[in-house]
Amino acid sequence: MDEWLPLPRIARVCDLPESSARRYALALAEFIPQRRAGRLVLYQVEIASQVLTRASEMFGKGMKLAQVREAMAAEMPESQDVTLAGDRHMDASPPAKPEVMAMEFMRSVNAVREDLATMGAALERVQGELRDERMARQRLADENEGLRQKMGTLETELVRLRKDRRELEAYLVDKITKLSKT
Repeated sequence: MDEWLPLPRIARVCDLPESSARRYALALAEFIPQRRAGRLVLYQVEIASQVLTRASEMFGKGMKLAQVREAMAAEMPESQDVTLAGDRHMDASPPAKPEVMAMEFMRSVNAVREDLATMGAALERVQGELRDERMARQRLADENEGLRQKMGTLETELVRLRKDRRELEAYLVDKITKLSKT
């Protein structure tokens, strides 16, 4: 079987988390045949699944990377990067292993930078929204205070008007009683 797939699909086949599969593939790259299709790195499914599954088992038993490499070297031959001539999507010559690792690392760093830039923009947007909300809340608080003062003034005026009405009623009742007696 000569099937080539990207690492996330192989991780699913092996029932491994993609992050673990990626870590194992980088650490044990010398045992997994790989080829590049443009920016995409493809791995030979049969061998990659064996290496990743075995690595998962060994790391699960608490073995260190050096021990896993020794065991893998005893079990499996080192692989060679493969480039198919005539495949226009394939690079003419595969980069050396350290270069591949450096490129993967730089891709990861760039992805993190992009994520941070996106999060920074989102954070600035949220901070702007919070500032707007605080200003709106302060405007409402100021308006409420003004209305509270007006209500206090109106209540005082209402009390005064009721008192004046009672006094006027008492005066008119007095006048009516005096006029009715005379």
